Amino acid sequence: WKRNLRHWLACKTKQPVEFVLVDDASTDSSLSVLKSVATMDDRVQVLGLETKANPGKREALTLGLSQAKYMQVFVTDADCRPESPHFLQELMDILGAEPALFVGNGLLVPTNSMASIVATAEADRLARMNFSGLPWIGFTTAVGRNMAYPKEIGLAALRYSKKFGTAGGDD
Repeated sequence: WKRNLRHWLACKTKQPVEFVLVDDASTDSSLSVLKSVATMDDRVQVLGLETKANPGKREALTLGLSQAKYMQVFVTDADCRPESPHFLQELMDILGAEPALFVGNGLLVPTNSMASIVATAEADRLARMNFSGLPWIGFTTAVGRNMAYPKEIGLAALRYSKKFGTAGGDD
């Protein structure tokens, strides 16, 4: 959080945005760091889970989505940061006025490392595989760290995937 949150808060947007930051009952100082940021920026809402009953992000995502005040949400992780201060506005321009789906891919740092190249290629392969069946089966899954979707669809997907016992909650 200390390294990347400032980059998100520096993003310029024409429309109002909020940053819903959820601590998933971590044992480090994340929650206190987030709370101190919230006192300096009124766009920041900090939520925290008291305990974490299951592995993965399902509980944190559900809490964050349920408390978000806008219909369109963008979900990312603490170790991700925008490529530029224009990232959020560019994303909003792509999505348009109605809530829409966006699955993005982030590069690992350093970007020219073999790990980054393999991770990017694998993310591309998985996206093509998952989305290729969409016209025939009517739904797909996406696992990602940089995703935008309508709030209600995100909550419905979390409820739906819970039925199958998926541990992550981010698919």
